[in-house]
Amino acid sequence: MTKMQHTAQGFSGTQTMQADCVALARQARAHATAFRSSVQAFDNINISGIFGELRAMRQAVAHTA
Repeated sequence: MTKMQHTAQGFSGTQTMQADCVALARQARAHATAFRSSVQAFDNINISGIFGELRAMRQAVAHTA
């Protein structure tokens, strides 16, 4: 909500700043949570397993060629 919207609803300047800070804090927390989830998902990727599967596929193709 913008300062103009806050003022139109009867909020003072201080209340507007507090509301903006609360909104920004909530957004920051949501972004941090999403980032943490992304990092955990990345950590769960089994790179060794992926490369092992790729090696097996390449060997299978080499043997059929």
